[in-house]
Amino acid sequence: MNINKKIEEIRQQPEHVRLRWAWGMTAGFMVVIIFIWIILLKSQTFTLPQNLTSGDPGFSSDFNQQKKSIKDAVGELKSAVDKAPQQETAPVGNNTPATSEGFKAN
Repeated sequence: MNINKKIEEIRQQPEHVRLRWAWGMTAGFMVVIIFIWIILLKSQTFTLPQNLTSGDPGFSSDFNQQKKSIKDAVGELKSAVDKAPQQETAPVGNNTPATSEGFKAN
């Protein structure tokens, strides 16, 4: 059967029939995708290479170096936030501006 003819037939059907087709096709494609995904997962091996085991001194030093780098970045971020000028804010729930700059007094 020609796909264009089948699409035209489905377009002529009532809405509940078109919805069944839509959900059926969605479910069918999802089953195919999940099936392919399972096959790909089974084909992979989940073993770590020998050089990534915790017994490797290079792994430990790399990890410690990254840890130090993250701590340094956090410290720099904290100091930058502390040095930033503080802005005056209005209390929560108050619709008045924090400053009267640019507003005319009534």
